[in-house]
Amino acid sequence: MLNLMRLESSTEGTIGVFRIDGDIICWSLENRWLNNLPFRSCIPAGVYNFGWTESPKFGNSMEVQEVHGRSHILVHGGNTAEDTLGCLLPGLQVGHLKGIRAVLRSQDALKQLIEVVNVIKPKQIHIEESW
Repeated sequence: MLNLMRLESSTEGTIGVFRIDGDIICWSLENRWLNNLPFRSCIPAGVYNFGWTESPKFGNSMEVQEVHGRSHILVHGGNTAEDTLGCLLPGLQVGHLKGIRAVLRSQDALKQLIEVVNVIKPKQIHIEESW
């Protein structure tokens, strides 16, 4: 199963790591928790179905599915919480862009994550918080 462990959250977003079988694949950035508001909040911690969908903007994309009150929660490239509308952004590094908390080298991380997902073929993602 694919796992996303959230490590820290602030007004600038939520930082975590994508893992499979305990091995870290890459970092993640999401919106901060805003009561699961569509397009503004990260999703609640839990276990969700995980698969592929065709996105008009991002093409064939990984998707967190069957989240109560939400839809089209994708894993796509981006650097800061401004680049996401409730989706998950992968990165190979954590840092800052223009003074804002960010994941860096997102497209490289996305490719790496896709490669691992294509081999492992997880059907679910477990999202948990360390705090």
